Amino acid sequence: MKNLINNEIKWAIGLIEADGYIGFYHNGNKKWIITLKVSLNSYNIKTIYKLKRIIGYGSIHKSKNMVTWKITNKETIKNHILPILSQFNFRGLKYYQVMYLKDAINIMESSKNTNEKHEILSKLKLESKDCLWRVSPIVFPILNNDINNIIKYNLKKNNELIKLIPKNSLINIIDPWWLSGFIEGDGSFKINDKLQIVFELGQKNNSFIIWLIHKYLNIQSKIKVKKDNSYTTLSTKDPKIINKLIILLKGKLLGIKSFEYSIWSRAFRTNKMNKLCKAKEILNKIRKQRNSIK
Repeated sequence: MKNLINNEIKWAIGLIEADGYIGFYHNGNKKWIITLKVSLNSYNIKTIYKLKRIIGYGSIHKSKNMVTWKITNKETIKNHILPILSQFNFRGLKYYQVMYLKDAINIMESSKNTNEKHEILSKLKLESKDCLWRVSPIVFPILNNDINNIIKYNLKKNNELIKLIPKNSLINIIDPWWLSGFIEGDGSFKINDKLQIVFELGQKNNSFIIWLIHKYLNIQSKIKVKKDNSYTTLSTKDPKIINKLIILLKGKLLGIKSFEYSIWSRAFRTNKMNKLCKAKEILNKIRKQRNSIK
């Protein structure tokens, strides 16, 4: 198979991993729809248009508060999107969503009658909602394929599972361009009230990704997890980590976050109080503008 992967594609896959939806549903008339989409605050419209240009397919839909890139054409997903995702896999839950999507397409294209297809797809849909795995098989080799431990620590014990991963092996899992796309979706560049440079990254449900990135960046501060495990956040103001991130992300943020990053990274390099205060003011204005659109 021709190599379809370049750095921009890795960025796009990272963004989809952070904020995308991959699945299938029926429209109430036993017609099943295949869907791949990314929805962002309309403040991030530049990011959505960049994503569409990179992937080369799909349509963009705007609402009052959100902008969405979407593909629902089964042949496009089957012939153009899935080959890409077979060469550069998702790192977390979405890996399994792709597997369920492939199964759904096979059922839709089978010789079974409409009622049989509907019954099988309905069961598959329920099964996909209750997906046990959150760790992509791409991680299994660095866990020595110890499936028993992977099952034991999956989901609720990410902190124990992550201990099994050698730190130097994460370079094979966390690609800088994929990470930049993921951060484009869910990362935050901040300056706090003490004028400290802060980086935050959060994820709903797909928490193992945050633990992987936390270890990859060698962040020492504790990860915050909601009591119901629904949201996981890492945060750091460690100058060494911030400097590492600045170098790592340089030239790799392709959407609106590139502007926030440029202000944030320049603020890190200055020791002038007035410039730090100005940078904080600009970043706060951006955040208020984004929140006002919600």
